[in-house]
Amino acid sequence: MMMSSDVLAADGKTTIRREANEVVRHRIEAMSLARLKETAPGVAASLVCVDHSSMAYLEPFYGAEHRLRSEGDFRNLTSRLLDASIPEASRRRIGSDDVTVIGTTLRELFGNTHDHARTDTDGRPWRKSVRGVFVSHYQIEVDRLQISTQGLEPLYLYMSAHRKLVKQKHIQFFEISVYDSGPGFAARRLGKKVDPETPIQDEYEAVTSCFLKHVSSKGKPTDGLGLYRVMGLLKRRRGFLRLRTGRLSLFRSFAPESSEQPELSPADLTLRDVSTGVESPSIHAQAEGAAVSVILPVGRSARW
Repeated sequence: MMMSSDVLAADGKTTIRREANEVVRHRIEAMSLARLKETAPGVAASLVCVDHSSMAYLEPFYGAEHRLRSEGDFRNLTSRLLDASIPEASRRRIGSDDVTVIGTTLRELFGNTHDHARTDTDGRPWRKSVRGVFVSHYQIEVDRLQISTQGLEPLYLYMSAHRKLVKQKHIQFFEISVYDSGPGFAARRLGKKVDPETPIQDEYEAVTSCFLKHVSSKGKPTDGLGLYRVMGLLKRRRGFLRLRTGRLSLFRSFAPESSEQPELSPADLTLRDVSTGVESPSIHAQAEGAAVSVILPVGRSARW
């Protein structure tokens, strides 16, 4: 809403911006006041920062002078997000170590979008831009995995592997999605806009290099640990990552047995195409910005 110049009815002519504002007003106020349970319908929570507005630096993410909050603050935020987005019975199964892992993952992912998505490739602030977080809990019946994963084969295979570890009739997962309207991973890494003539392999290599240790467009030797650290946490936590940016739709899946060797190997940092399941990238429809979704198991299959 805050990003649009107008909102039109189905006829494409009649403005309904006032009516639309009234529909979302309550959720916008809930985000501003950090009333997390009221920010999204169902068992979920949503927080969106909109630059050049009163919602540019939401209190859960930012402290004094608009500085990104510490890991400790993000762990506290994670506890609140879990309370808002997970049923009480399932929430009790998530211990302090789990909160630390989820909080660190959230801090790294949101820190990445804070650092890289608020400006264009020349460093100029976007006139309009968003950075958001969505979290949700899923309890899936084991005999409905194919339906629940909506035809996304890599996710189905990942969840099927966890299915073997539980005796219950359902398995549970927690999702963290961090998204933005920035230039995208490849453009930020290359320092220029990626046009349709850019070979898709070049775009893929630019994106995957963002996950390597000490690789960052910020240019400091101490930078470039955020996404690398996320991959390490996901491996130890048996997680699943999906990335949508530019013309790429990629994933990395860590099956239950992957945590037996917790140290990251070069193979752990490779991303595969969602459509084919291989490292060779396919060309997908162009997507502005970036969206990173992380899925973590809850319960027995989550044990380290």
